[in-house]
Amino acid sequence: MLEERNGQQYKVKVRVEIEACADTTTDGPIKKGVGAFERVISAEQAHSIDECEQILLQTNHEAVRDALACHLSAVSRQYALEVAGSLEQCQVKPYRVDGEVGRITFDCYWAEPANRPDLTLSPFPALHAQEWYRTAGFKEIALAYGTTEESYRQAAALINRVRHQPDATPSRTLRENTEAEGRQVMAYLEQRATNILQEHGFTAQGAPAEAADDRVQQTLVTLSPERVERAVQACAPEPEWATEMARNPVPYEDPTCSTHVSWTTSG
Repeated sequence: MLEERNGQQYKVKVRVEIEACADTTTDGPIKKGVGAFERVISAEQAHSIDECEQILLQTNHEAVRDALACHLSAVSRQYALEVAGSLEQCQVKPYRVDGEVGRITFDCYWAEPANRPDLTLSPFPALHAQEWYRTAGFKEIALAYGTTEESYRQAAALINRVRHQPDATPSRTLRENTEAEGRQVMAYLEQRATNILQEHGFTAQGAPAEAADDRVQQTLVTLSPERVERAVQACAPEPEWATEMARNPVPYEDPTCSTHVSWTTSG
């Protein structure tokens, strides 16, 4: 997989090996380099489909998180050098990410170029103190398949389980994240609805802006009881339906005195 950014390409390599050895078994993955982890398991574990699967996934997730953290730190460092020209003018701060692969923290270099307000201090979105950047993949499993289907506690337990990182994201944090996302969605929908109304000449209340005052003062003209009764008897498929139709709490407006406005919305 190649990713091109400003002329620079990056190669993502994944290689998994399971081979026989004479080493002593280990209780967990041992780091052997950037994005490289090993774990020595027993012959019994190696011959068990279930145990081998879980051990392989645990080792894989450790390696992926480590490789991702090292890469993002290197990207930040290179950006700081390009912006500031020297790392001496930069600050190093921890940058926290809650992702589909799990939680990672890496060193982020914040450049402070002199007289260049047009340049951002970091290639990544700014975070508040103790805030975590939540990836699109995390939001998908945490919100779309998590808290919309299960309780916060159950969703948090499932997320941490599939990422093989116990207790990484607490249920309390997941609840706060979900509610914050919900508020943002509601605010966006409200603003979008307001914009659509304004684009088509309507007020926020739904009336045409140029005739809003006149429409408020209009008197509703309804059909006479006789016409309503004839229409009900003609349209009711069953006698008992006629009674219910006659009890309709919404008055039957006279179409000849109604103001019809046609408008469309663009997707």
